[in-house]
Amino acid sequence: FVDVSGTNYFYKEFEMNFNNATYDVLWRAPDSGLGSMGVPCCSNSQCQRWCQNSSWPAFGGTWSMWPRMRTATARVEGGWSAEIAFPLRAEDGVGGLLSGGPNWERFDPNLGTKYWSIDFSRAEHPFFTSNASLFGELCPSIQRTQPTLLGDDQWSCYWEWTWQS
Repeated sequence: FVDVSGTNYFYKEFEMNFNNATYDVLWRAPDSGLGSMGVPCCSNSQCQRWCQNSSWPAFGGTWSMWPRMRTATARVEGGWSAEIAFPLRAEDGVGGLLSGGPNWERFDPNLGTKYWSIDFSRAEHPFFTSNASLFGELCPSIQRTQPTLLGDDQWSCYWEWTWQS
């Protein structure tokens, strides 16, 4: 997560896996926390979408840093490494880290901004299903054997580990 304003509004979520599949989202507002339905992406055409799966442009949406962001992965001893370069500014219909509310350019580090909020996390989703009725049965059984499971959302059970320094 990258929050250039430190307000939890218009923050960017970026995910990638070892195969270099990426996902980036511009969230308008914070969600309601663990167990909430999250910030709506608008899965129908009745509202403006703020989600975009950058590995699969057919997913739709009105915002993404793809194709200007650059990513790469590699196997290294003991795991894998990642390299990521995000565009700073929106350009030619492609989003950037400074995409957001009015006058968002004021958070540009080249103009004196000293701090951004950034969260490095590792998330695991043991399964995905469109049948939410399965969560009540599957998530508790997974949690019994995997006590670090945080909970469930509208798509799956999930784990998340956050790096802190």
